[in-house]
Amino acid sequence: MKILLMLTLFLNIAISNTLEQRTPKEVSEATGIPVCAIIQSLRLKGDIIELGKNDKFMHCALSCQIALRCGGYESLSVGILKELWDLITPGDADMEDIKADIAGINLVLKSEAKNDNQCIYRCDDIYQGDK
Repeated sequence: MKILLMLTLFLNIAISNTLEQRTPKEVSEATGIPVCAIIQSLRLKGDIIELGKNDKFMHCALSCQIALRCGGYESLSVGILKELWDLITPGDADMEDIKADIAGINLVLKSEAKNDNQCIYRCDDIYQGDK
């Protein structure tokens, strides 16, 4: 994740003159890099971890909250990037994590979660028994 953040920062510096007044979501749309989702995942991850829930819940809730802020495509993109990162590091890449990401994103796309608390409650309902 640190490499992704560094690449994002370097890209941001390189294109800052042309994208100076744009939001992270607009930069993402212009560059194809999920800048908004990367920023939001860094901001929100700690709060989700503090809840002390299982891994699938955390993927669902974080993806849901990112989708609220950045859209479903970006949220899924950063989830896939995270699993790819886990493949090349000592992390634990898992296709079930992507499925949990999609479950959280779908809550937003289906208007079943319209704020952070709804993301948490809905994902807890889905993944409360999972380890």
